[in-house]
Amino acid sequence: MHCSSEPSKVCVSEPCREVRSVTAMAASQDRKWIAVAEATAGTRAPQVSILDVEHGLERTGVLLRGPSADRYNNVAFSADGMLLVACSQLSDDQTSIFHVWEWQISSEPSSSGTVSGKAVKATINPKFPANVVVQSQNDLAYLRLGSSGYRLHPLNGLKKQVNDKVEFVDHAWLADGELVVALSNRRLLIMEGVEVSKFNEPVLSC
Repeated sequence: MHCSSEPSKVCVSEPCREVRSVTAMAASQDRKWIAVAEATAGTRAPQVSILDVEHGLERTGVLLRGPSADRYNNVAFSADGMLLVACSQLSDDQTSIFHVWEWQISSEPSSSGTVSGKAVKATINPKFPANVVVQSQNDLAYLRLGSSGYRLHPLNGLKKQVNDKVEFVDHAWLADGELVVALSNRRLLIMEGVEVSKFNEPVLSC
């Protein structure tokens, strides 16, 4: 780690020698930690490194890895910062895997799951951290962790809003656990649990 001596201090975290590129990044809600997804050299599995913001992006020594991952294209902390989720496509390009770590306890995933399609984003419900949403362009998977692993729950009313010409653009959680979903037709939806509760009508002009 290197910090300049200028008044507007710039800190640079030096990568480990085996790191070839950064593929995703996320900050914890309290802004104390940065999670960095990294591609590594040779046959090494991709990893997620945790950096300490208060100590100038110093590497904590925590390296998170999970089986079958090819390249983590998204990472996200839970609201309390105790959990971290990352998603990766599998080698068949038709399936994606996600891992959830209790990163302060173990470098091995505490739970994992798979979804169809090429996942671009995975997040953790801020109110019920056993629930994970995994997004691809054409699907939004809502999964709940049980004793036998993750179980997919249909999002009622969502399919009516999506067709071959409408894609999922992004999603974000509100503090009370409601999920906001953005579609490519300019429409925003709010999900309460697994039900569409509200949606906006796109305006013709602004």
